[in-house]
Amino acid sequence: MRTAIAFVIGIAAGFTLVIMLAPRQPPAATQPAAALEATSLTLRDARGNIYCRIAHSDKAGAAITLLDGAGIARVELALLADQTPRFLLRDRHDTERAKVFLMPDGSPLMYLKDAAGVNRAEVAAMQNGVRGLVVFDDQGRPRQIVGEIPGQPRGIGLLNADGGIALSIGAQDDGTIVKHGLD
Repeated sequence: MRTAIAFVIGIAAGFTLVIMLAPRQPPAATQPAAALEATSLTLRDARGNIYCRIAHSDKAGAAITLLDGAGIARVELALLADQTPRFLLRDRHDTERAKVFLMPDGSPLMYLKDAAGVNRAEVAAMQNGVRGLVVFDDQGRPRQIVGEIPGQPRGIGLLNADGGIALSIGAQDDGTIVKHGLD
């Protein structure tokens, strides 16, 4: 009887060893997918609504666009055809509200807009050393400036409707206060 049990255990151990040492293919789910190549890709939710578009064209450049439930493109990250990187935000009414991009020399520039899409603020940090904040009026005209220009006093300025300086106060590197328009 012991011989029969030993024989059965030996056979079972042999089959187990053969199964364990046999070469295996990984499950199909873990195999890498083949490369996907296309000029555009649209992702949809379970209801068929588009929520993401990835596209490229020679005319417009490449972009990843995220859409809301109403189909409005709310977020766009793009590399334009002229190689300008740009980030764009739109509100639920499809109005552009914020835009950040790099100018050809690499200088960052950001625009913030009101509900009508009119520029209300601009922030820049240029390669040439010009940096600051510009605030615009309801018609999109620059009216207030805070910043610095190389070789000029750092300061603030209020502009009149035609863009001329109405009032400015600045400080030179040595601390000297410079005023314009204050009599």
